[in-house]
Amino acid sequence: MASARNAQRKSILILTVRHINAADGDHSRYARICHVTFRAGIIAKGIDGTLDIIGSVLLFVMRPETIGSLVRSLTEHELSTEHRDIFANFLLRSAGHLPESVRLFGALYLLSHGVVKVLLVLSLWKRKLWAYPAAIIFFYHLHRLSALPL
Repeated sequence: MASARNAQRKSILILTVRHINAADGDHSRYARICHVTFRAGIIAKGIDGTLDIIGSVLLFVMRPETIGSLVRSLTEHELSTEHRDIFANFLLRSAGHLPESVRLFGALYLLSHGVVKVLLVLSLWKRKLWAYPAAIIFFYHLHRLSALPL
């Protein structure tokens, strides 16, 4: 009788251990997916920050005439197919006539946001604990600012 109870306890224990291991397998797969998704988001933000920095340097270095000709070459296909495109026409009209203060503000804005994004991304990648709440606050406020009407 004792032997039958021990066998029953062993089988229950084995089934319980198998169930726990299966649950851990599902959990580790979910954690791995979350980790890969988090890393992909970090990489995307890092690329975005780097493009902000490159854009700020180009905006700071390029003359308004060069910006106007660049916008003209980028919008000429769109305007050749649809000459009443409001957005392309607005870009074309305003790109060549940017005041120096607007160019400087745009360059400094892009540079500051790009540098902060890249620093936060590097800190998150290195798993610095202070970077997690800082990134949440910064990216949330950046999102809120981008949602404001002009």
